[in-house]
Amino acid sequence: MHENLDHPDLAKQHGILAYSSNYTLYGDMSNRVSEVLRDFCPDIEVYSIDESFLRVERVAHLYGGTLALGVQMRNRIKQWTGLPVCAGFGSSKTRAKLANHLAKKNACFAGVCDLEAMPVPDQMVWMKQVPVGEVWGIGRRISERLAAMNIHTVSHLVETDPKALRKQFGVVVERTANELRGLSCLALEEVAPAKQQII
Repeated sequence: MHENLDHPDLAKQHGILAYSSNYTLYGDMSNRVSEVLRDFCPDIEVYSIDESFLRVERVAHLYGGTLALGVQMRNRIKQWTGLPVCAGFGSSKTRAKLANHLAKKNACFAGVCDLEAMPVPDQMVWMKQVPVGEVWGIGRRISERLAAMNIHTVSHLVETDPKALRKQFGVVVERTANELRGLSCLALEEVAPAKQQII
């Protein structure tokens, strides 16, 4: 179905709001957030305009541990930029991304989640609640193929034999599952690779 939304009444009827993009502002805010994060931890990979990875194991104790560090980072970013952020901590990039997803989606974490601070049974309870399609690097097509193998949640992926994953999907999905198990396979890139394209 196609509708012409140029007509203001039609847009109003459907509750559609139009905003212009301001990429200069987005880039400036991203740089400001990165500078705040560097104050806490110099080992940083700016992954995208709104996401960074930090190697915090050498500095977390200075702030009272990872959860306290996450709270302090969130508070300072909010105070200095006005932006709300969440922090996720894990022993691998993929676990950190999962922790960040949990922090965003579940108010009980108050915006900061550390998977490594949880007992393993509690980790598995949370992993059972997250659809496998939410995992970093698992797209729609792979998610559909995993579903055909009865792999629907993060816990299913973690519990699947790595060799079976490699046979069906190759090394990338196997590596993702290993990262979710806590085996770090993706190094922190302190200098992000040059972008191949901008869309």
